[in-house]
Amino acid sequence: MGHSTGCQDCLAYAGAAREGGEVGAGDEGVWVDGLILQGPVSDREAIGMGEDAGEVKASLEVAEELIKAGKGGQVMVGEALPAGWRDGPVTAYRWASLAGVGGDDDYFSSDLPDDKLAAVWGKLEQPVLIVPSQKDEWVPTTIDVMGLVEKWKSFCKPGIGSELSGLIPDANHRVDNDAGQEWLADRVARFLAELEQ
Repeated sequence: MGHSTGCQDCLAYAGAAREGGEVGAGDEGVWVDGLILQGPVSDREAIGMGEDAGEVKASLEVAEELIKAGKGGQVMVGEALPAGWRDGPVTAYRWASLAGVGGDDDYFSSDLPDDKLAAVWGKLEQPVLIVPSQKDEWVPTTIDVMGLVEKWKSFCKPGIGSELSGLIPDANHRVDNDAGQEWLADRVARFLAELEQ
């Protein structure tokens, strides 16, 4: 089960495990029976909500230059990043992955082309439960989140995109409301029960 960025981790893990590759820190891919994506959001679109578009564009240009120079692991500092990102260390690779169109973490943006969606969702081999929050503060209000969930599921093989997928009622990104937590716990329990059948 992944929350927020953990949702990208789940999809990356599923892809690496499917290919028999390494999933990080030298661990060999281990098969999991199902994936739960809670709070899948587009970092790129969330960044676009709160940061100046010109600063984001300039920061991506700096990141791409560093990556091209073989310095993707270099920490970007100060004016190289948008104002809201200057308090913590971010490497050039990580910034390009989060904020760039088609970056390695760009799984959930609403404008992804069908070929990218097919490459991710169409290759999943294990069932996936997709449960975004109905009132996620990191998702632009112009996005039809349930429409996105249905679109993602449409690229899955039959039986992979769980019919239990849906919006967590009245929940923010953290799901800190009681009703949302109860709904989420119920969906997760039902999904796990389906996996055991």
